[in-house]
Amino acid sequence: MSNTEQITIDTRCTTDEIARAWIDQFAPDFSSRWSDERQGYVFSNACPRCGGSGVYYSFGTCFKCDGAVSTGATRLVTAKKLVARERPKLRKKIARTAKAEERRQGRVALYAELLEANPWLPEVLAWDHPVCERMRASLRAWEGLTAAQVGFLDLVRKERASEVSAPSGRRTVTGTIKSTKYVNGFKGEVLKCLVTIPAEGGEWRAWGSVPAGWGSAYADAGYPCEDGISEWLVGRSVTFTANFEPKEAGGAFAFYKRPSKATIVAD
Repeated sequence: MSNTEQITIDTRCTTDEIARAWIDQFAPDFSSRWSDERQGYVFSNACPRCGGSGVYYSFGTCFKCDGAVSTGATRLVTAKKLVARERPKLRKKIARTAKAEERRQGRVALYAELLEANPWLPEVLAWDHPVCERMRASLRAWEGLTAAQVGFLDLVRKERASEVSAPSGRRTVTGTIKSTKYVNGFKGEVLKCLVTIPAEGGEWRAWGSVPAGWGSAYADAGYPCEDGISEWLVGRSVTFTANFEPKEAGGAFAFYKRPSKATIVAD
C-alpha cells in the first residue's frame, strides 16, 4: 500500500504490505527491525533477566531460564502479529492522552474562573513567600490552581495585610505559639517554635529556641500530652524576654536569641 496517508489506527491489515505501512506510521520504532531476508520483524529471544548468559550476576544460575544459554537467540514476528500486538497499546495511549487533555482543559477553565473571582491572585502569586513559591511551581506544572490552593493564597494575603514591622533589640513580649519543630544543630536536636506577637495595627512573628521555662511548665503540668512538649506548646500564650533581630528591614519576621523569664500564660 503506497499511499500511507490513507492508513488510520483502525485500518484492517489484510496484507503484510498494509501491516508494514501501519507499523511505519504508528509504530516507527519497530521499522528498523524488519528483515527482508526473513520477511518479518526480528526481536531478541535471549532471557530478559540474565541477557542469555544463563548466570544472574553473582547469584549463580539464572532462575528465570534455569541456566539455559540463549545469547544471540532471536524470534521472528510477522507484520500482522506486530500490528495486533501494538494496536491495543496505541489505543490505550490515545485514550490516556485524551483524558489528560480533558483534565488539563478543566484545570485551565477552573483557574480562569478563579482569576475572575479573585483579581488579587496574580499579585499575591508574585510575592516572595514559601506558599506563593509552591503555588507558582504548581501553576507551571499543572497550568492551573484548585480552589483549595487559592484559599491558601488568600490566607497568606490576609496574613500579610495584618503584618507590622518586627522590632529589634531586647524586649519582653507576649504572643501565641503557632508551630514547633525539632532542628538539628551543632549542639544536637533543638526544639524551636514560631511565635505570633500582636502589636498596634497588626502582628509580627518571631522564630527561636524554646526556653527552658516552658519545658519546666510542661513538667509541672505532669507531662499531660502524649505527643510531647512540641504538641503541647502549640496554641499556648507565652511571655518571654529575648533579643530580637528582624530578618529584613521593615519585615514582619524576626529571629530571637537568649530567651529568659519565659512563662506560660494561664488559660
